[in-house]
Amino acid sequence: MKSRKERPHITYLDGPFPIMVGYASSEKRFYREMKRLGIKDPLAFVTDGASATTHILSSTTSQTVCIVCLGSTKGKSPAQVYALMVHEAVHCWQETRKAMREEEPSSEFEAYTIQHYAQRFMEEFAANRRKR
Repeated sequence: MKSRKERPHITYLDGPFPIMVGYASSEKRFYREMKRLGIKDPLAFVTDGASATTHILSSTTSQTVCIVCLGSTKGKSPAQVYALMVHEAVHCWQETRKAMREEEPSSEFEAYTIQHYAQRFMEEFAANRRKR
């Protein structure tokens, strides 16, 4: 069992992919995870002027790590929030594709992977909204 210090502070998605994809439900959790990963000078939780950001990092084992961060949703409709998550899921798909060295994956593989990522981001978002 991992010690409290070794456990991730964000939710990493399951799946048979060669990269790690995570969702940071808060800025505090994001920075705790950056510290755990040994990132000394992490970037902003969400890029200035953006509503969401996907951070693409390399782990100590050279594995790609994508961490999706969603900024404030105040004043946004549910459709706008979910669209942001789909947008970020596409970035995660792009990194998955690079890691798998897939130059021309099938359209169904692409669609199912983006759906998987987006759905999990939406589930995490909903679960964390209920906790507040």
